[in-house]
Amino acid sequence: MNLLSLKYFITVAKYQSVTKASKELYISQPALSKHIKKIEDSLYCELFDRNNGDFKLNKYGKIVYKYAILISKLIHSMNLELKTLQNKEVKSVKILITSGSKLFSEIMQLFNKEHPKTLFTITQDTTFPEEAYIKIFSSDEILKANKHLTLLLEENIKIAVPITHHLANKSEVSIDELKDESFIELSEGHDLREITDKFCKENKFSPTISFECDNPQLLRELIQLEFGLSFMPEITWKGNTENIKLLSLSNQKIKRYLYMEISNENKLNYIEKQFTKFLIDYFSNKKYNSIN
Repeated sequence: MNLLSLKYFITVAKYQSVTKASKELYISQPALSKHIKKIEDSLYCELFDRNNGDFKLNKYGKIVYKYAILISKLIHSMNLELKTLQNKEVKSVKILITSGSKLFSEIMQLFNKEHPKTLFTITQDTTFPEEAYIKIFSSDEILKANKHLTLLLEENIKIAVPITHHLANKSEVSIDELKDESFIELSEGHDLREITDKFCKENKFSPTISFECDNPQLLRELIQLEFGLSFMPEITWKGNTENIKLLSLSNQKIKRYLYMEISNENKLNYIEKQFTKFLIDYFSNKKYNSIN
């Protein structure tokens, strides 16, 4: 007898009627009667004396009812104790994010609506101790997926220019048109910087770097203030770019792939496992398209 059967049996015994019990259980009378018959067949005895629609417990039914009530109370106590313990524990998620941090502020906000009071511990320091955490990083290559590695997103990297720039009236530019421009770059060591440096080297392009910074938000502000151009991912850096225009590179594309890596799934706590499932669903359904 499973938990659903237990519930059906107790409810019929309570009302001594399949008709009344079916209304409380939101199940049809024939379906409930069939279910009670299956319970009796599994126990090799009838549990009710049936008379004109009345279902009264017989001597076998009274024994089953006694234990069914006891089991039901134990399950209720178990659930209550689990809930009390869960409320006392801090629901924490540890994440190492080296790419797409702006997008993740939106993701965490959405996740908190489903799992209130989740505590996020986020770092961008790659020397973060080897604990149970989720790593988000990017690469310019398609890496072979496995149980530890999941591809979340593929996006183009474009040239970001202030809307007042003389190139802003274009939809795409060539590398030759960028040779005399000043560039603002993330500091060396950032995933995005490694990808764009590799692209520039392969295409024999040496951008004139006027500023370097560690903060993507500061980089966006410097572009808006007309300090220079920059390479910018078209999806994960969306938002607060109303004074910036993204241009494609003529006949060329720079792509990056955003990955989630879990070094040891067995070390993840329950809420971290829920978060990884949420991430996969978020990107699978392209919910990031709603971000302004």
